[in-house]
Amino acid sequence: MTTNKALEVHNITKFKLHSNYGKDLSLLGEGAFSHVLIFQSIYDHSVRATFEMFDSGIRQEEKKTKSIEETESFNLTAGEKVELVIEDERKQKLEFIEGRVFTISEVKTSMTNTMKENFKIEMCLNDYIKNELEENFVVKRFDQKISATANEVLSTITERPVFVDSTVTELPIKGCTERPFDFVTTLCPKAQPEKFPTSAGYLLFDTYNGLNFRSIDVMFSQEPKRRMILNETPRLPPGYSNKILNVEFSNTMNVLDSLRYGALQNDKMRTLDPNYHTYAQNNHNSDSLYLGDNNLKDVKPVVGDHLQLPTKSSRVINQIRNTGVHPPGEDLDAQLPFAQEPTFDHDTIPQLAIKRYYQSRLYTVNIKLYGDFGIFPGDVVYCDFPEISAEQTSKKISKKKSGKYLVADVAHLICPEGCYTKLNMIRDSIVEEE
Repeated sequence: MTTNKALEVHNITKFKLHSNYGKDLSLLGEGAFSHVLIFQSIYDHSVRATFEMFDSGIRQEEKKTKSIEETESFNLTAGEKVELVIEDERKQKLEFIEGRVFTISEVKTSMTNTMKENFKIEMCLNDYIKNELEENFVVKRFDQKISATANEVLSTITERPVFVDSTVTELPIKGCTERPFDFVTTLCPKAQPEKFPTSAGYLLFDTYNGLNFRSIDVMFSQEPKRRMILNETPRLPPGYSNKILNVEFSNTMNVLDSLRYGALQNDKMRTLDPNYHTYAQNNHNSDSLYLGDNNLKDVKPVVGDHLQLPTKSSRVINQIRNTGVHPPGEDLDAQLPFAQEPTFDHDTIPQLAIKRYYQSRLYTVNIKLYGDFGIFPGDVVYCDFPEISAEQTSKKISKKKSGKYLVADVAHLICPEGCYTKLNMIRDSIVEEE
């Protein structure tokens, strides 16, 4: 098999597997693998990587080629440490070493013939593994803002930074031997950001830079990190940072799903207070979640206007208030004054979060770029796309499709043909017609 010079010289500067049986194996210069894929997402609790390794029974040792019978075989199971350093053409590096090393999560093997064995290897970061250990289970009580609780829990299982958007929501809560990621995920739909206190909905995810407990609205309000363009020329116009190689648009809005989530309509929250035996109803209009600063475009989409759907109610949620459950306070004397009060706003927050989760991904775009390792999930980028036109000399920028997008998924592919980055991007609103 030929040497992967494109991988070795241009993009991968370190790629070493550490066997559980005490032996190391460097994959550089051996022609032992075809590609490496690094994946990060706002919907995933770990950075992941995958590659295929080929074992043809040949080993390099002191410039002498020996068959596998003459050397000790490299044992590969699961749980091995993998060090990987990659670099793009901008000299931006992703260094999965020390506190960021990968751990092999799964190995799938197949033998194509008697001369070669194929390993498909999937990897994750160590924090995702440590999340499964009993020593890190959440068992203590918290009486503070949700953002402080999330930061405290996540900081116990990672050596990397933890990025948290401050919340206004305070929630007395006690861990019941949950795994940290599971515990924090339950807090996501309960959290309201300080910057946009009339909205709700957080996401827990991992990137190369660290663990994130981020508000959807706060992420949408960021300034663009990159400005990109799709054009017909090989040159990148002034003012742009990236050239888009190809694009695929997807309108993921479904009228029935929209009605069932109440994302673009009205809905009702009915709550029962078990202490006072009272039943309350709270009506909510989705317009209140389109504040301008927390949206990536001008206005909320209109669905089924001829049926007056935007003014109708399409979802009813029933909840029981948690009156007397985990009242705030360190002891009984401090808790008693709050024993007949709910500790969480079941009347409003859940319906806000449900709507916001669905709204955030109404429109999706998938683009391909030359490798850019400085883009991460949770970043906002600005893209200019041309209007569809038969004219080849000049293209107008599409006001409808262009604008700010939130990066949801990032995939970096390093292969012999080159280094490429694919972005799945989302947004919640459209351009208002002039």
